[in-house]
Amino acid sequence: MLIQQAAHRVGNVQVTQLSSSSLKELCMADETLLRRKMAFVQRSDNLRVALIPDLETFNWHHAREEFFADKLFGHRADSRGRLEPFNKGVLVTNSSTNKRAWCVWSHSWRSSKEDGILYILRLVLEEEATWDLAGASEDEKAEKISLMAKLLQSAQEEAGLWGMRAVQLWNPTPTQEALISLARPDAITFEREKDSIPCLMWYGEASQNNIEWIGNEKFAWC
Repeated sequence: MLIQQAAHRVGNVQVTQLSSSSLKELCMADETLLRRKMAFVQRSDNLRVALIPDLETFNWHHAREEFFADKLFGHRADSRGRLEPFNKGVLVTNSSTNKRAWCVWSHSWRSSKEDGILYILRLVLEEEATWDLAGASEDEKAEKISLMAKLLQSAQEEAGLWGMRAVQLWNPTPTQEALISLARPDAITFEREKDSIPCLMWYGEASQNNIEWIGNEKFAWC
């Protein structure tokens, strides 16, 4: 059973903040979707590779954020008085169509309390092929954009609670990027060329030029 925390509704969109105990079922659903995507036969000679966004991986990131929060803030907490990063992500659901999207995030600090970034470790559009805006009706487009807007708003609010300077998402899919650009036209897209560039060391027989890395997101950076 999915344990949901702090749910509230905005129009047809239900926004559910996720705690650590909420993640297991979503991780299992995400893995099922990812394996289905990997198994889908495409007209390509590329070999597809993916790391599994499982609960153990997210637990590592969250243990790290809680350690840093304790060392940096001590008994101080966010603006609501919580002693550690409680929210681990958000689930948004259209109550009329049951269309869902969710993300898992992590609070990251470098050298000071002011130098914080909320990283979206993993962003999932459930059955992402159905989220494509091409051919969608105006109502369908509005539904998808609204869900993405509420998800991003929740991430920004969480960053604000901890005085963080930014929310970052690594390597969104083309569908995700299109929705983000419509939901938040002020979002900035940039390509990393000098530092923090994810790399995959490949020992298999296929050429590195024929490797397609699926789900190359922040969660794997651990």
